[in-house]
Amino acid sequence: MRIVRLFGWTLATLAFASIVLAVLVRRGMRETPISTQMRMLRLYRVSASIQAYVLDVQELPASLSELVASNRRGWAGPYLSSETLMDADGIAVSYAIIDAKTCRYRVAIPEHESRAGTPMPKVDLDDECIAQAASSHPDSPSSAGHP
Repeated sequence: MRIVRLFGWTLATLAFASIVLAVLVRRGMRETPISTQMRMLRLYRVSASIQAYVLDVQELPASLSELVASNRRGWAGPYLSSETLMDADGIAVSYAIIDAKTCRYRVAIPEHESRAGTPMPKVDLDDECIAQAASSHPDSPSSAGHP
């Protein structure tokens, strides 16, 4: 029987991890107000666009505007629309590179008051590039010394 691997992970491991992640996200979302959930989903979408950009360009974008338009070599966007970079209250998603070498970054929407006057807490997401995380995994071919 042939074992199929993706970035050094077996498909069974990836499927199991996906199920666990879905359960944890769903459980966490039940206790969170819908407005905060929607803002977090926006951050996940921006993060997924950053991941796609990194796969094409081979490095983190200098700013989120590069996800919408860029002349960088390998760029295959737009990865999202400029409207996605704002929350429902018109507050811009912020982006910071934590460590370019390890491909870690943070996206966030700051605390603010909604148009209806409701306090909106800060939401943020620290993430790292999928390709970078996979290559540092012990079962990954690149970390095992294989071509």
